[in-house]
Amino acid sequence: MTSTSLDWRPVLAAGAVGLAAGWLLRRLWDEEYGAASEKLEGSAPFLPFGQGYIRSLRDVESEAAAATPDYIFKYFQYTCDQGIAAKRTQEDFERMCLHPRVLRNVATVTSTVQLFGQEVSAVGIAPTGFHGMVCKDAERATARAATARNSLYVYNYSYANADAAEVAALCKHVWVQIYLFKDRALARQAIQDAERLGFAAIVLTVDHPHDRVRDVNMPLFDRDGDSAFLSTIRFPNSIRLLGSNPSTVGLIDPALGWEDVRWLASQTRLPVVLKGITCAEDALLALAHGARGLIVSNHGGRQFDGAPSPIASLPAVVAAVAGRVPVIFDSGIRSSTQVTKALACGATAVLVGRPVLWGLAAHGQAGVEEVLEILQTGLTHDLRSLGCTNVKDLPQHAAPPGAPAATGDQAEAGQTSG
Repeated sequence: MTSTSLDWRPVLAAGAVGLAAGWLLRRLWDEEYGAASEKLEGSAPFLPFGQGYIRSLRDVESEAAAATPDYIFKYFQYTCDQGIAAKRTQEDFERMCLHPRVLRNVATVTSTVQLFGQEVSAVGIAPTGFHGMVCKDAERATARAATARNSLYVYNYSYANADAAEVAALCKHVWVQIYLFKDRALARQAIQDAERLGFAAIVLTVDHPHDRVRDVNMPLFDRDGDSAFLSTIRFPNSIRLLGSNPSTVGLIDPALGWEDVRWLASQTRLPVVLKGITCAEDALLALAHGARGLIVSNHGGRQFDGAPSPIASLPAVVAAVAGRVPVIFDSGIRSSTQVTKALACGATAVLVGRPVLWGLAAHGQAGVEEVLEILQTGLTHDLRSLGCTNVKDLPQHAAPPGAPAATGDQAEAGQTSG
């Protein structure tokens, strides 16, 4: 029996080549991406969307938390009681499935929608206040970002830190959100401002009969807040109406009823949109009293912890109005897939609240633009994945949470027969 010795030289040569190749690749990586890698090791990195790093809203949220004083970030993140309403929204989104169809020729996809004669992105900006607490340019930065992304911006009149005239001049597609004050003269002045400045619609928030958010959060501001900084925060529209820089707490009217909606509609030539509708009965009452649009919302889970999730409420509201007015979805959007699901449940468009504040806090106007781009680009990808060429095609691909999902053939048959 003869023994054959193993020649290790080819093995060693191959190993040396592998090591050299690994070293070369590492050098090339460091030269190309080294600066970005160093940023990622620090706090609050910012790599613009589309430049080699796929980001999500979670990334933007983390950057905002790092860039914002804790008491301000907690205020924006606040949900009432145990946070069940906000949690329920995410759970209902997760339970929804969409049904892709293939080989549908999706070379050309459109993700814009029509709102009162304006063609805008299906992803818009919800009304939120206090933008000046996280960005010196306040709502001006938000307005510029909305224009850059062709998005609707619903501007919060009472709690804005930038004047309504400035925002109206900067934003291409802008509505104004108001509360009806006990003093109707103040409401008339806000309406006149909206018409004079060129806002395209008036949004009345109807799910805010108390000041729970303030009552819970003001002790946090008093204990942890930077009093010198907070004293610089101004509300220019309230100053113009009331002659000083007062809080609007106590001015909101808890006695509001449906006749007040009719009164508001009679005071303006602009369409009135009600924000905070969560059931078919209220949707029909809204239309009967002059509303020309609805926003399905639970106020981000900040007002009432027992509220249903907006995504579960949406299909019934859409069915009740039967296409007579636009139905817009607001509350809890945390991804582009959630945007797609809301549109698939029949929403005309979707509004985004907290993620816009995260973008603003992290990187000002550029951060808001990035949040909108993440969602808009993801929506376009979802349309193609589902075999849709526009937003109106989406309802055939989804069923509401907990409902039996139609198969693709059943959905297509329904579309063909209808």
